[in-house]
Amino acid sequence: MENNHTPGQWSILDESQAGHTPAIVSNGKFICELRGPRQDWSPSKETEANAHRIVACVNACEGINPEAVPAMLEALKEWNDIWHFIKDHYPDVELPFSLDKKGNDAAGRLRKAIALA
Repeated sequence: MENNHTPGQWSILDESQAGHTPAIVSNGKFICELRGPRQDWSPSKETEANAHRIVACVNACEGINPEAVPAMLEALKEWNDIWHFIKDHYPDVELPFSLDKKGNDAAGRLRKAIALA
């Protein structure tokens, strides 16, 4: 997939910088301005929330091919099912146990990631 979007971390200009509508920028470059649903285009709380969601999604996906996300989620779900099948049907088998720096196990992190999706 060809990367034609503006690279880097995106952010929202605060209202005093952007005027009256939320504006999204990256590395000092203007990307877009979100206008509200009202006749005067003034932003609503929903418009502001949408701007924050757009920025959060773009920044979280930096470096990821968006077309791969559904396949990655399905693979995680399948791995989770396999993990639980082995654990439930073969209790004597020791499964790999991996802790992160906070002490969370890999299976727990996997379940949390799937639940967030």
